[in-house]
Amino acid sequence: MNNLYYNESQYPEKLNIFYSKTNIQLGFLLSLIFFVFGVYQLVNKNYLGAIIILISLINLFFNNKKRKRLHIILLSISNKEIYIREKYCYEWQNVSGEKIEIIQNGDTSVQYLTFYYEGRKIKLKTDDLDFDSKQLETALKVYRKRFENPISQ
Repeated sequence: MNNLYYNESQYPEKLNIFYSKTNIQLGFLLSLIFFVFGVYQLVNKNYLGAIIILISLINLFFNNKKRKRLHIILLSISNKEIYIREKYCYEWQNVSGEKIEIIQNGDTSVQYLTFYYEGRKIKLKTDDLDFDSKQLETALKVYRKRFENPISQ
């Protein structure tokens, strides 16, 4: 979807966003590759392989936890409010400054949905969502506009 040209009617009354299945599958694949590489290193008497195996098993554990939560709604945006993890509700009338923020940490960067709610800054990491940042930014504009002008719905 092009960020400059969007059709407001494409968005449902409530948009539910989940974990990215692709990211979880990629995590499993990388863990499996590292595990096999670690076993190969151990067979060749390189004991660094044990550390590689341990790291891959830890990564598998965390990916499995994400996989179990695949059907939990991480972010829900509607004409009236924003829900995070189905338990934190932020009504549009008290939300301001919503945007996608990229935070640099050395060579890596992490994307967050940030907004202010009653003067408090709220941050949600968006790298694991099945929605990319441009789509999310567009959705925020659509739902903000719908909240501010309910007649146009």
